[in-house]
Amino acid sequence: MTSARPSLAAVQRWALLTAVGGWTSVLHGVHLLLVSLTRTPVHVAPVVASLVVWVAVTCWGLARRHRLTTGETALALGLGAVALTANGLLSGSPGHPYLISAALLALALAVVAFCGGWWMVLGSSTALACQLVLVLAQAGTGPFGLFVALSTTATTAGACLLIAGAQRDLHELADRAEEEAAHDPLTGLLNRRGMALALPRLRAQAPDGHRVAVSVFDLDHFKRVNDTHGHDAGDQVLVGVAAVLRERARHGDLVVRLGGEELAWIGTWASPQDARTAADQVRLAVAAASLPGGLRITTSAGVAFSTGATHTAPDVEALSRLLVRADAALYEAKHEGRDRVVLAPKHDPRHDPRHDPQHDGAPAPQVRDGGSGRAGAGAQRA
Repeated sequence: MTSARPSLAAVQRWALLTAVGGWTSVLHGVHLLLVSLTRTPVHVAPVVASLVVWVAVTCWGLARRHRLTTGETALALGLGAVALTANGLLSGSPGHPYLISAALLALALAVVAFCGGWWMVLGSSTALACQLVLVLAQAGTGPFGLFVALSTTATTAGACLLIAGAQRDLHELADRAEEEAAHDPLTGLLNRRGMALALPRLRAQAPDGHRVAVSVFDLDHFKRVNDTHGHDAGDQVLVGVAAVLRERARHGDLVVRLGGEELAWIGTWASPQDARTAADQVRLAVAAASLPGGLRITTSAGVAFSTGATHTAPDVEALSRLLVRADAALYEAKHEGRDRVVLAPKHDPRHDPRHDPQHDGAPAPQVRDGGSGRAGAGAQRA
């Protein structure tokens, strides 16, 4: 099985925490060096305590690396914000609170940008509260001081809200793009990419005693539909057959457009005969369906049930084996007269019939990625 890769968000959190922690630790060091060189009367203990906290934050980020969670990031940055605030309130360094106030703004924005949910609320609220306390300590609690403190905190909160809104919109766009990239635009079924992404979950959730089976369906004489009624009618037939297959599929099953007029149904069954029976029910339902334009069409199908070796193989290898065997069985169904379902033998075929130039008396399909039914119509199975 392939090893899990760290998510991009986890890598970003690790980079954020180590970069911010390292830079803040360096600034603390420079601060202490200047105090030493200029002999400025400063309380060093708060600066050293804040430095220790930020070094610990940096070391924690380096130790956790790509395992760093959202909660750990928010807590670490919140703790760092408290340490900085104590530093600004107690050290007495000239102008130091202004630098720390700007740093608290940056920390609040970082928490909003790289964390989510209640952890984002907790971390950003901590930074905002620290900023309010720090500015009040400098500006005083009179009317003008309250105005400055509340205005500063409100400005920071507004920036956080803007970042949070932009993050939400970006996540929605990314989810939508990922959804579209995994589905065929004509039928709405999964495409090959979506099939490969969804298969691991299907295998992991298979009931005890069940194994994955792949049924590949091909529309009989589909080229005649395109030639006689036009490609728009052919597209509508594909959409109609896809709807029938989707209705027959169970919750959690995968319904895929492999390309051209080939569709696949991937699910788990207790035996090869159960998988074949389910595929035959789909074949009968398609034959009885009244498709758009009053057209009717039949399908041929090949069914491949996981063998012991396939059942234990990695996801990519298992899918490849099942598709090759199912396509070989589909070839047999076409060769035997179409409008039937053939169960693949347990052994893998010696060659992939999709590349056999005599497969069903027609060239192999040229469209294999779930594109429109118009593409490669002349090269589709008859």
